[in-house]
Amino acid sequence: MAAHPDLRKISPNPAVPLLRRLGVAQDLRRFLIAYGDDVTPARAAAAVPLLDLSAWHIYVDGRGIAAAVKLALGTDWYSCTLKNAAVRPDLRGKGVGKFVYADALDHVASRGCHIVMADINHDNEPSIKAAARAGFKIVDRFCYKNGEKPVVVMHRVRSRPTERNECLAFMRLGGR
Repeated sequence: MAAHPDLRKISPNPAVPLLRRLGVAQDLRRFLIAYGDDVTPARAAAAVPLLDLSAWHIYVDGRGIAAAVKLALGTDWYSCTLKNAAVRPDLRGKGVGKFVYADALDHVASRGCHIVMADINHDNEPSIKAAARAGFKIVDRFCYKNGEKPVVVMHRVRSRPTERNECLAFMRLGGR
């Protein structure tokens, strides 16, 4: 994946000084509350632990955080979930979302993940369309808990799997 000309990727990890990680975490929480899909301060706090940002891919420009996405590896080695993807409004429609999805999918492919899931609020059409453009297909719609907004569950299968367990999961998701 070629680098986006206006963005720089930062990946806070344990080697980054503690105060810098805390600053990035606080910035990311504010970013998600401002631009995320129905993200409350409590949800932002739950999604962004202060000391471990290893699951987050954060993209910055001269004005701060431009986009972010969280990748959660599954309990099995071949699947993961894409969560909390957000792009700052002034950058929407400029290829940033496409770049973020492509970069995230390249990352999970390098980790051996073949199946990538995404759950998106049912009324967030821009995110659903962005995921569809990245190759995701809608497989289900449901609510996690009573009273919560319904979500659209999407998946993307990178290639035909070879291991037996992976094949079973692949077939359950409608792979051929």
